[in-house]
Amino acid sequence: MKFPILIAALLLLHGNCLNAQLNYPRGTTLFDGIHNFSHDSALVDMVKKNKVKSVKQVVTTRTYTFAYGEFTFNEMGQVIDMLTQQGRIAYAYAGALCVKSIRYAKTDSIESWVNYIYDNKNRLLKTEQNYYQEKRLNTYVDKESKLVSENKNCTRWETTDYGYQDIYTISQVIDSTNNNAHYKIEYKYRPKDVDEKGRKRGNKTLTKTYIKDNCKYEIVVKYKVYGRLESPDDIKTNYYQGDKNGHLIEFGDIDYGPAMEQYISLHPEEFSYGTLPPNFIKAILSGEFNTSREAKIKQVYDAKGRMIEKNHYDTRYTFHYNAKGQLHEQIKEGKYPRKDELFYNEKGLIIRVLTTGYTTESGDKTVVLEESNFTYTYY
Repeated sequence: MKFPILIAALLLLHGNCLNAQLNYPRGTTLFDGIHNFSHDSALVDMVKKNKVKSVKQVVTTRTYTFAYGEFTFNEMGQVIDMLTQQGRIAYAYAGALCVKSIRYAKTDSIESWVNYIYDNKNRLLKTEQNYYQEKRLNTYVDKESKLVSENKNCTRWETTDYGYQDIYTISQVIDSTNNNAHYKIEYKYRPKDVDEKGRKRGNKTLTKTYIKDNCKYEIVVKYKVYGRLESPDDIKTNYYQGDKNGHLIEFGDIDYGPAMEQYISLHPEEFSYGTLPPNFIKAILSGEFNTSREAKIKQVYDAKGRMIEKNHYDTRYTFHYNAKGQLHEQIKEGKYPRKDELFYNEKGLIIRVLTTGYTTESGDKTVVLEESNFTYTYY
């Protein structure tokens, strides 16, 4: 629980969070599609609506009690200060954009900070690292992007990642849309990886994303690049099946084994250890093979759109709600079952999470494993 619960405590109130998006499910949390407090609109809206200024979490285990963390928000619902067991970080904003993050030392003095620079379309162009060493300020650009060209269906970028003292990666990214499919091509190489004839050695990643029958497919092909020679050496496809209401009901990947065997049986001359036949990749991208799904996660919802069951990598979770429609119990089944009970204040914010289960000493008797209590302040 611990740190994820601090975020989950804020998420569970907001009704819009119930609609899982076609994104990768986030662990055991009920509300999938919630990625990060700093940019999730539902979380920001909920904090702003309730005028939450701060939330503090205190954790009690079977052996000790400690203050685990605290978030502080501005009146726009954005996190401006975060204190956890990993340390303290503060954030500064220009409107909706985070323009600076500051990490503090244990003495509460500034240890380092990062500046974020954007273009007029709010796209990140540069991250700049700053830190003190022997009382001397050191500043260097960590990452820098340049827009090469842009039109209705295609955008080209060049991004440079810098090491502490030297360039270590340059990426050329082509982002385009064609026939209802989205393509992203990224070439990545280090300037030093060039042979005597000027041929570059590096990597290429092709990502194709499209939606068919309410299912999002994401095909990722990786290549080894040597000059003009591009050899595919890996392909992977994830799928995200939604229902008619947009809930994510299944996530998994595609098994290409049978398709590969079929292709090689028809074209044995194209077989080569360590690489994949380029024409096989082309056939996959064109949808010429019938492939089978391997589900990793399945999720079930009730008539009100609330998740009531999740099978997550062979672990089953069930969810129960109180008369107000708030999540009341989250139960993890299996060899070591656990139950989380959630309690709310008058604003609908979680104030307590009680986790029970079994230990080696308790045998078949249920005991309290952990308790989290949340304290709020308001504007």
